[in-house]
Amino acid sequence: MTMPWLMKLATMRGKYFYADKTELLYDLIKVESPCFFSRPRYFGKTLLVDTLEQMLKGNRELFKGLWIDGSDYDWKPRPVINLTFLAIDLDNVKSFRSDLANRLKIIASHENLNLEGSSPPELFDSLIEQFFKKYNEKIAILIDEYDTPILLNLHKPTLSKEICEYLKSFFSVLKDNDPRRGFTFITGLATFVRQSIFPALNDLVDLTMDGRYASLCGFTSEEFDSLLSDRMEPMLRALKADGTMSAGKTLSDLRELIHDWYGGYSWDGKTRVLNPSSILNGFDIALDGDYWPHSGIPLFLADLVKDGLLKSRAFQEEISIPQPLIPLELGEKLDPIKLLFQSGFLTLDRLNVTAGNKEWILKIPNLQVRALVISLFLPINTLARPFLAHKHTKDMVASLIGLDAEAVQRAFGAFLAEIPAKSHVASAAFYYALFLGAMFFAETKVDANIPEGDWSHDARYRAPDGTLFVLDIEYCPLRKPKDESDPEKDLEKKMKKAAKAAMKKIDDKNLTKPYLGSGHDIYKVALIIGGRTNVLVELKKEEQN
Repeated sequence: MTMPWLMKLATMRGKYFYADKTELLYDLIKVESPCFFSRPRYFGKTLLVDTLEQMLKGNRELFKGLWIDGSDYDWKPRPVINLTFLAIDLDNVKSFRSDLANRLKIIASHENLNLEGSSPPELFDSLIEQFFKKYNEKIAILIDEYDTPILLNLHKPTLSKEICEYLKSFFSVLKDNDPRRGFTFITGLATFVRQSIFPALNDLVDLTMDGRYASLCGFTSEEFDSLLSDRMEPMLRALKADGTMSAGKTLSDLRELIHDWYGGYSWDGKTRVLNPSSILNGFDIALDGDYWPHSGIPLFLADLVKDGLLKSRAFQEEISIPQPLIPLELGEKLDPIKLLFQSGFLTLDRLNVTAGNKEWILKIPNLQVRALVISLFLPINTLARPFLAHKHTKDMVASLIGLDAEAVQRAFGAFLAEIPAKSHVASAAFYYALFLGAMFFAETKVDANIPEGDWSHDARYRAPDGTLFVLDIEYCPLRKPKDESDPEKDLEKKMKKAAKAAMKKIDDKNLTKPYLGSGHDIYKVALIIGGRTNVLVELKKEEQN
């Protein structure tokens, strides 16, 4: 059975995997105020909206065997307007208005209604009014991914502001129709409430970080075990067959690995969920022995990285901020931490409260996101096989701790090989960044020092047992030789010469001096990179008197 990522309940039920969230939805639809709910891409917001629509329309047959089927829910059919902003035309404000107007007209045509007006706000108002007249009861309104037009134009401040202003007038229709509007549910990736996109909805309830709905999207550990336990054995065999897991690994090891790669997301600091899209795609593709896949980077984030907005917080292990994580302010300087949180690159690890003051502790949720961070913040494109790349980085750190220089160079060379050849840049700064990225990917903290204008870069790593490694990282490219006798022709000799010079540089700069007498061993490490996969590592223990 394939494991596609579907967005329609009718397509999934009885054939594909489905996590039962209906007990939460039973409580949700009782909320009288309009609700907003934010989650990153690929977390199932569209499926959630479709499930709500089927519940509200009374399609009980789709819920056979689920929690709500045995509840006291009345299954009375209710009129529903379901409007999505996904895949909307965004060439300019004019095309955006035209596409939005057409979507409203299509909804009306399914109900045999003729709308009055020409602009989207007029059409939306007419749609709600005519629904109300037809059914003679309040209309449930579901709006999915409302912020897509804004997010896809964050790199175009003028256009994004114009769209934001237009959405303000569009959504003001909801307030104007209070007497006709029933349950109202809006989803998106980011919360722009303070920007008055919903200016008249003073009673809008933001459920994004409400602990009651922390597991509304995503798989909990219990749901993962219940739904996918029978897929674990073939997955384990496939990963052993392609060498990404060793022969001695068990199903328990695989389960832990899947949680490390795709879990860890939290919006209340307590409840943890796994990314459902990544898991389903991972199982489906990896069974073919191909690679462990991962979701793409949101385009708006990639654009902001090019502009340098997010680079300052790229490799931090843990981030503490004093202010709430929502809403996100739309303006010339977007808050990068809030943007990373709302797009799923950071998650709420915990909330510290001291003397009434709140401190929000954020961290990268899992290894999949670490792979994306490396791809996003380093100029290397997406790693070809992030699962294998991670394995190589872990091997590299383990070999360094084990004082096996040859194993370190093999592992780092294998990591470099996972980066597409066209992405390699012939510069010391590039390969130094790759080393930091590899250590970051291995969940290993490194203290780095980058001298201004210096093509040699130093790094220091302290192992769990206290052993200190002082590294000098050099790029040693093979240049075109003048003739056959030119020593530049022999890259191996050149790299060994560079390693000797790196060791001398560590001594000349007295980089180990501050740590002498600490009671821990100190090792000098020369890491020489001669191109895409050519790596030389030498270790030398520092003598301490």
